[in-house]
Order: sequence, then structure tokens, then C-alpha cells
Amino acid sequence: MSNSMKFKDSNGKEWTIKIDGYVLCTYEDETGVSLFESIAKNGLSGPVPSMKNLYTLLYIACRVSESGMSKEDFMSALYGDSFDCAIIAMTNALCSFSPTLRTLGTSLLAVVERFGVTNLVLGAEGTFSNTEQSQA
Repeated sequence: MSNSMKFKDSNGKEWTIKIDGYVLCTYEDETGVSLFESIAKNGLSGPVPSMKNLYTLLYIACRVSESGMSKEDFMSALYGDSFDCAIIAMTNALCSFSPTLRTLGTSLLAVVERFGVTNLVLGAEGTFSNTEQSQA
């Protein structure tokens, strides 16, 4: 698995995002939102996922419940740069799982940009990165 699907929370704990059928079905069960149906209906013009749904998707995709960490502690540790890196990793994981989800990944980046983060770029391999991190 690519490092671009990993991120560190604000406490320095590294998480790996894995998208599979379990994650997509659990996400739909918990939120009532089907990622594939949303893309099919709305494409790029669709609504940006809510912050609650983004945190829920990250929680499920990182298999946090298996780590023993509470959902509250996990979500509390994602802010600032760690949140931006988590969104980039999530976008890359979604794009890796299915090229169809690349559209959703682009929509997820709109959430980050809504909060003033503009230093994200789409790389040649179809993965997203933070330009400040790649220059370091």
C-alpha cells in the first residue's frame, strides 16, 4: 500500500486508510449515503460531503474500532494539518479503490479548499499531495 494512503493524527499516531466493500457498506449503513449513487446522480456538481460524514468515513476506513481508540478520541485528534493530510490520504485511497471514485475524491478536496487549504495538487499517478509537504 502506498504511503500516500497513510497520515498521522495530531498526536503523531500513524493511520492507514483502506477502502473496500466493508468500508463502503458500513459507511452507507451509518450515514445513509451511498458514495457510488451520489457520484452517479451528481457527478462533480454533487454536494460536498458533510464534515460529520468525512470524519465517519475516516473512522471506518482506518479501522479505528479495531485499535481500541474511541471514535471521540480519533475525531478529536484530526484537526489542522493532520486533517488536511487525512483528506489527501482518503482521496488517494478512494481513487486507488475505483477510478469512478476519483470524482468523489475531487469533491472531497473541495471540502479542504472550503477551509482555505489551496496547496493540494493532482500528481501524475492520479494521487493528490500537499505541495508544502512535497517540497520539504
